[in-house]
Amino acid sequence: MSAARDRARTLARLLRVQEQRHKLAEWKRIDLRRRLRETQEAEAATLAALDSDSSPLAGLFVEQTAKRLGLLARRRRELERACDAQGEAVRAEAVRAKTAAALHRDAARLYEDEARRIADLDMLEAFLARESAAAEEDGAGASPA
Repeated sequence: MSAARDRARTLARLLRVQEQRHKLAEWKRIDLRRRLRETQEAEAATLAALDSDSSPLAGLFVEQTAKRLGLLARRRRELERACDAQGEAVRAEAVRAKTAAALHRDAARLYEDEARRIADLDMLEAFLARESAAAEEDGAGASPA
């Protein structure tokens, strides 16, 4: 029985680890999405600032603003790729967590079945021991007569 119990405990630990890995992957994806949204907002703000500059000095900053827009566009593309990759990682971790949950459920069921079987065998042995003792008493009482 200890092998089934040990397997169930090991799979329970594995399930907790897989669930934590899935949560971590989700958190990373959420962080990437937040950073992507911030980059998109910075890109939009930079474009709006470039469009609204009507002062005579606005032309002095066009080159720097264009460089900033290029940098933001590159960062946005990198973050979009990272978000896609992290989405795949989240799905992979979800599959691993579901697999671990199914394995744990099966191991727990096998452990419970084994524990029930052992309890049934113990009851049967106790019953047979009582029957044997009763038969010996009947046999011992019938001999002297």
